[in-house]
Amino acid sequence: MANSIMLQDWVTISSPAAGGTVVQNEAGWLDVSGYQDACFYLQIGGCAANATFNIQTSPTKDDVFFAAAGSGAVTAIAQFALTSASVGVQTLKISHWATETNQPLAKYLRWQVVFSAAVNTLSFRVWVTLNQAGYAG
Repeated sequence: MANSIMLQDWVTISSPAAGGTVVQNEAGWLDVSGYQDACFYLQIGGCAANATFNIQTSPTKDDVFFAAAGSGAVTAIAQFALTSASVGVQTLKISHWATETNQPLAKYLRWQVVFSAAVNTLSFRVWVTLNQAGYAG
């Protein structure tokens, strides 16, 4: 059975510095234990410049596990490239993590935005549809 859950309600964030990164507050991270598949919907209300929107997963709430194994590099299970023309619902990313060889869906989901310039703002919300583990339909 599939469940649709809001990962982030409407929010406007700003770049902290040139090339700055903003990560979702820990209180908003979604516990997805018990689910195997995920489909992400990103709705943009406004974007002042270029940014990369990442959805990350980790087995624990430790930042290091949201990165590629030991490399410190950003690893995203869904990634959206945003420009000032990115308004509306973005292309969705569907993955069946139980059958893929890349990074599987872990316990926690969070978003991360990497801004390419200073004084950049982004307004958005994120929905995720999740399939329970063991569900084949």
